[in-house]
Amino acid sequence: MPRTLWRYTFVELWRVVLICTAVLVSVIAFAASAKPLAEGSLSPLGAIRFMLLAVPPMLAYALPFAAGFGASLVYHRMAQDNEMIAAHSGGISHRKLLVPAVVSGVLLSGGVVVLNEWIIPRFLHAMERMITQDVAQIMINQIDRGQAAELNNVMIYADRIDRVDPPEGSSARQMFRLLRVAAVQLDDERRVVSDATVQRAWIVLAPDPADDSSTRCLIHLEDGVGSRSDGGLQRIGGLSLKPIPIPDAFKDDPKFLTFGELRALRGDPDEMGFVDSVRVRLAERLALADLRATLENELTAGGRLSLRGDGGRRFELAADFARRHSSGVWFLGREGGPVQLRRYEPGEDGSLRVSIDRAREAWLRVEQGGGASVWDTDDAGPALRFTLQLVDVHTTNEGGVATERPRRDYESLRLLDDPLSRYDAMSSGELLAEVERRGEACPKDVASAARALRDTIEDLGREITSKQQERLGLAASTFVMIVLGAISGMIHRDSLPLVVYLWSFFPALMMILLVSSGQQETHGHSPVTGIPLLWSGVAAGVLISLFSFFKLSKH
Repeated sequence: MPRTLWRYTFVELWRVVLICTAVLVSVIAFAASAKPLAEGSLSPLGAIRFMLLAVPPMLAYALPFAAGFGASLVYHRMAQDNEMIAAHSGGISHRKLLVPAVVSGVLLSGGVVVLNEWIIPRFLHAMERMITQDVAQIMINQIDRGQAAELNNVMIYADRIDRVDPPEGSSARQMFRLLRVAAVQLDDERRVVSDATVQRAWIVLAPDPADDSSTRCLIHLEDGVGSRSDGGLQRIGGLSLKPIPIPDAFKDDPKFLTFGELRALRGDPDEMGFVDSVRVRLAERLALADLRATLENELTAGGRLSLRGDGGRRFELAADFARRHSSGVWFLGREGGPVQLRRYEPGEDGSLRVSIDRAREAWLRVEQGGGASVWDTDDAGPALRFTLQLVDVHTTNEGGVATERPRRDYESLRLLDDPLSRYDAMSSGELLAEVERRGEACPKDVASAARALRDTIEDLGREITSKQQERLGLAASTFVMIVLGAISGMIHRDSLPLVVYLWSFFPALMMILLVSSGQQETHGHSPVTGIPLLWSGVAAGVLISLFSFFKLSKH
């Protein structure tokens, strides 16, 4: 048995493969860290740590090429030095000479599978935490340069920002103090929803209680004034804004999940943020479809519609009926008299101030895009939000002072008995079943939202299949590349090393491109056409290897 030759070839092969892998991974990891470093997301030391964390994820792509290159160099050198001829003269066949390459291919393919299953997701999550926690550093850099920092449509400007140590026992990851602060919230169309100016503010990056792997930003304002949704001013002694989730691109992308997590994701697609957002949209459409019954029940039961606003305000609207005027717009009226709105507003001493609006007309409009205010600290989940518009308004406050206005708007109002809360608690499957149960009675917008959710779930299913097949294809490509590289090294013994490598590089490149194209075809269109395309590159590599081996065996 040629154990000595196997051992020598195996050691030499792995030495060259490891060197090639180190070089390729270093270059790719540096390229991955260049963008966040240039954008200021990473400090120079952070960039080095980021590069180290990027090494395992890059191995999945660097190993196939490094394996093919290493095998080509080792077997080509042995062939040029006539070691292969000597071994063949001693009765060692070409098949036996390829044993070290085959064993190495099996080990490397298994290594790629292990990397994709356990190691790469963990390192990617570490990279994600590093980037998301450095969101605070980006904000510091922007504020230090006299710019406003923006996070999730909330813009903050401060004259000064300092990092402070979190209190002992706190779960906070980072904490910052801001002085002389202006905060503005924008809607999806970049219009100002509300704003505030305060003496101090605190920014805290802390884990999400519902998911410790996620991060959210907590903002607390102290000693200032803020604008309310109705245009009035609100005194701010101490106010914590609604937590802002830090975007988690790794968590919301199936390619960063393990095989086990991908299998579980098929049964619970709502774990993906982009699926959950479509689910919430369908829940909103169903809630809007039920809004007429909700309004009629409240008005019939007591002749009053109870609403709540930001800053702890409550509203009671006295009306007899609600008539739908157009999509998302309702006319509220009262037989033989004006519509009456009683407002309860909390004072600084904790008491409630009561004011009464009497109006000739009242219109209730559903706000698009949520219309949430930065003063909304209710974290109970999505809610239908309304704008109440009063026409020809006569207002009387507690002191008996009366004022008249042609129009008055109250924004970001919510029903006490919100129909959206019931639907928001339902999964995608339950919501689709509810739509199926209603059948033809569903409005067009509900049916359209249901189709969008169904299409999104189907798209996610195809993406899961494509990622699973892609990982298996990359592992198989690694095995084929190292064997093909070894055969190319022997069959082209009289060529230059670079020429030899090209004979294995281009088939390797073809395999990677077809694996990638097959993954995209599976995800974008159908597994029926995508999976054969994905594996066609590997099959072509196997055929080229067999053809080259038979050609080598003849000589």
